[in-house]
Amino acid sequence: TYLAVFNTTGNQNYTSYSVSLSRKISKAVLSQTLAAYPSSSFTYDGNAPTIQDTLNASLVPGNTLSFTLENNSISILSESSSNEPFNFTALPGKYAAAGTYSYSSAQASNANYTVLSSPVLAVSISKAQPTLTLTSTPAENYTQNGTSLVFHFSISSINNQLKGDFYINGTLKNSSITTSGTYNASYLPNIFNAVFNTTGNQNYSSNSLS
Repeated sequence: TYLAVFNTTGNQNYTSYSVSLSRKISKAVLSQTLAAYPSSSFTYDGNAPTIQDTLNASLVPGNTLSFTLENNSISILSESSSNEPFNFTALPGKYAAAGTYSYSSAQASNANYTVLSSPVLAVSISKAQPTLTLTSTPAENYTQNGTSLVFHFSISSINNQLKGDFYINGTLKNSSITTSGTYNASYLPNIFNAVFNTTGNQNYSSNSLS
């Protein structure tokens, strides 16, 4: 609150006189909005979302606010700036795994701003479906002619993080396949039931081909 006074003591011809004026400058109310890009709900792709913190009012020149971005109550980034909006990028790779995350932005009130409650943003990254292939050479049933039956299998995941297992008639033949492989079954008459599967992990669901 500012009280301004302007007066004169007067003189031989004038009496003394005084005027006053009171003005109050209230604190600005500052609220925030959190948003996730590309989305707050998406399928695992190996990338962390960008979290944007937008203020409801522009900052007064010369004022700096400090924000702390938290993920599930753990501080992951602190930043001070006199510009808005603030763009936080969740540390690539560290918070890119499939799961549910709770982001919040904490900002304390100061001499110029009253900060409303800190916003909370839920981000959900769902598991991706792994890509598997399973083929054989020859590609169809055939009559024994001295040619061996060969199975081809592959699995695709970001950074080859998944492992696949190959079975013939319920017996494990190849394990921990991260890219591709082959299996020479036999040239003798038989029925071969082949299965190639993965149990998945934090980022990928299970999948199976037969």
